[in-house]
Amino acid sequence: MAEGEELGSNLLQVLDRSPTDLGALAPLLCAKPVDTIATDDVLAVLKPIWTTKAETASRMRGRIEKVLDAAKVKGFREGENPARWRGHLDHLLPRPSKLSRGHHAAMPYEEVAAFVSKLRDREATSALALELRILTPPAPAKSWECVGQKSISPKKFGRCQPTV
Repeated sequence: MAEGEELGSNLLQVLDRSPTDLGALAPLLCAKPVDTIATDDVLAVLKPIWTTKAETASRMRGRIEKVLDAAKVKGFREGENPARWRGHLDHLLPRPSKLSRGHHAAMPYEEVAAFVSKLRDREATSALALELRILTPPAPAKSWECVGQKSISPKKFGRCQPTV
């Protein structure tokens, strides 16, 4: 094997990724030569977290798929991608669950002033960002007002225009 052929021989080297990127999430795959990774290897990484951390598992599967696609383009592997969802892993794994916890409950209006006061006591950038979000009204393009009408229903009362 020539010296140039060795580059890209494993999953991390294909896209010059650092070990903290994909390697931290899928160390078993990163240790294998990229041309030997099969469906069972991908499933071994995904199954333990597929139902408990659906979003993380779905993103990891997508990253593995992209890396293996790049390896194929660079000539380091042949055949189908074992991390492909459509027509492959969708038959072996349950459909990823959607976030089910819903929205947070709204804070009562009477408590907002005290909450903003507590935010101002913090020095964190996130506290400033949250205060800005609380004090900033929705964007004008999302606030609709009917011209000359008491309702915003365009079907019933005519044309609506965004407030400016």
